[in-house]
Amino acid sequence: MMKNVSKIFSGNSSQFVFLLNSNQELFVSGDNEYGQLGLGESERNEKKIKKLTKIQNIPKGKIIDIQCGWAFSIILIENEIENENQNENPKRKLYSCGAYEYNGLDKRNKPTHEFTEIKSSLFENDDNILDFSVGNVHTLVLTSKGKMIGWKYRMSIFSNSN
Repeated sequence: MMKNVSKIFSGNSSQFVFLLNSNQELFVSGDNEYGQLGLGESERNEKKIKKLTKIQNIPKGKIIDIQCGWAFSIILIENEIENENQNENPKRKLYSCGAYEYNGLDKRNKPTHEFTEIKSSLFENDDNILDFSVGNVHTLVLTSKGKMIGWKYRMSIFSNSN
């Protein structure tokens, strides 16, 4: 039994679940056929994870949100400010794992089994991720510059500023 659960994430997928505890440790269980649990290459051939398993290779920072699509997962992580005296907001980045067709990484024919940063030419260097939403086969992102960026099956990207 896991103690100190602070958040549960299952989103649009009833086939897998993420649990976050108060120590920012992330656990998963469920369908891993496309690597959507982010457990890494060691669990690549395991299609079903029947017990709660800790994810070891999470990017550094505070986990803000996780959303689950049909065969992919996206996580929003807030990086700590290096110098506490800076008057800037912490940088938020999106990371994804799972089926390449849906996760925004454009890794053709190759699922990503670890959380990998989503880098889009539509994101500007000084832009920050405010929020995001995941459906079964699409993702929408809202940035601090008021951009809404989205992608869906097979990486069709759009932006409201284009």
